[in-house]
Amino acid sequence: MKQLRIKAILILACCLIWQGVYWTGMYSPLIFPSLGTIVHALGRDFVEGALIEQFIYSMRLVIEGLLLSIVLGLGIALIARSSSVFRSGIDLLISLAHPLPGVALLPLVILWAGIGEGAVLFIIVHSVLWPFLVSLFGALDRLPQTQQEVADNYEIFGWRRLIWVDLPGSFPGFLSGVKIGWSRAWRALISAEMIFGATSGSGGIGWYLFQKRVFMDTAGLFAGLVVIMVIGILIEGIFFRWIEKRTVIRWGMER
Repeated sequence: MKQLRIKAILILACCLIWQGVYWTGMYSPLIFPSLGTIVHALGRDFVEGALIEQFIYSMRLVIEGLLLSIVLGLGIALIARSSSVFRSGIDLLISLAHPLPGVALLPLVILWAGIGEGAVLFIIVHSVLWPFLVSLFGALDRLPQTQQEVADNYEIFGWRRLIWVDLPGSFPGFLSGVKIGWSRAWRALISAEMIFGATSGSGGIGWYLFQKRVFMDTAGLFAGLVVIMVIGILIEGIFFRWIEKRTVIRWGMER
């Protein structure tokens, strides 16, 4: 409750500063709208249903891309732990692909896959997979040697070893990789949609921001940013925190 009060006070302070700057008249309302105008735009788009539809569409794509990245990451981790040669090759691939922004691949992705959902999912997976693997490999490399020896003695190998031995022991790193992947997936989706537009009849949050920018609806633009920030607070501060309390904190892995 103390942390919630502190966060609420900080948010309230930011709102007061924003409204204070608006009242000074330093900037035109066209580029710096009041809080009331932003709230009105947010309520209008929610009531009309467009923002809700675009939010659901974005959430679906992000979740699909995140789950696909996790499955691919676990498969790659299984291959990497089966051979030092494979691990070296995967480490090289991570070094090459991890620094490469997903947006930089958009021209090629558009040529290969068009501008449909498949292209967006490709960008999301590229943005999520490599940091997820870095976090997962770091956690797996820190597993106690005695734990590995016990698994060898009981002849636990392959998927059974990864699921029942390695992942529970490295769960903090796994969860950290999922959290990083979540934020990277959002950025990839919004960036992709803001560059080449909608990928369905309505598009997602990125398409919503793109439309508001084109039509100079600054209040609507800030309303879309507020939605993204609220989603981040709910997912990071509530959902993932709830998982941490019932896993790594309860198990004594973290405080």
